[in-house]
Amino acid sequence: MGICLLDDNKPDFFPDPRLSDDHGFVAVSKELGITRLIAAYRQGIFPWMKMKDAPYFWCWYSPNPRMILYPQEFKISRSLKKAQKGSKFEWIRILRD
Repeated sequence: MGICLLDDNKPDFFPDPRLSDDHGFVAVSKELGITRLIAAYRQGIFPWMKMKDAPYFWCWYSPNPRMILYPQEFKISRSLKKAQKGSKFEWIRILRD
């Protein structure tokens, strides 16, 4: 599969992640955006910013295997609790349809 540049006018479109390369690479995009991010997460695709050299693109990956995090089983470490109390994080909730 060649490199797929995602169309910023169709933020909910991604190539089939089963066609990704051995590293799970799916596509690149210039923009991130909430619609694109939610569409990606629903398909098990995750963003990573390429920062080494210009031009800077969002790289989209669907690693196999990937970690599954069950919120009810997640244990927050002391260091993360401490970090939460600072101003480093902004908490948002994404509602499901």
